[in-house]
Amino acid sequence: MADPKGDSAAPDESARDQQKTVDWIDRNMATHFANVVNVQSTREQVDLFFGTNQTWNISSEPKLAVDLSNRVILTPHAAKRLWAVLGGVLRTNYLSLVGMLTEQALGQLRAKPEGKLVDWNLVEALSPFGGIRIEDDVLVLETGIRNFTREVLPIGGATV
Repeated sequence: MADPKGDSAAPDESARDQQKTVDWIDRNMATHFANVVNVQSTREQVDLFFGTNQTWNISSEPKLAVDLSNRVILTPHAAKRLWAVLGGVLRTNYLSLVGMLTEQALGQLRAKPEGKLVDWNLVEALSPFGGIRIEDDVLVLETGIRNFTREVLPIGGATV
């Protein structure tokens, strides 16, 4: 489209206009914890659902209760950007520090004496969900600590 005044911006002014900075304003930001995420999409949007599963003991019940707390609706472009950024963070920060739990690593663990402490049936059952993380609940006393988690889930696992 032609400039009605006939003026055209100098090339360096045009480049300077394209260089934007972002001012992250966090005064209204809320932080939420989620240990469950689900995604659905349509042609127009990608929906991310976040929630928490507060089940302490996995039971034989066919249903698992998840309290959904947040839904984030993204445009496909924003979802693609999130995918790229999140993948980069996981590759560079998380996996470089923690490492990926590959079939090779699991095979090596099975061969070690410590592998006898692992409930491999439970590992197979939970692998579609990305595994598990056990956070110990402890009480700090003057004489030491009391680990409530290990009282019900001893090292090496227990029947769940």
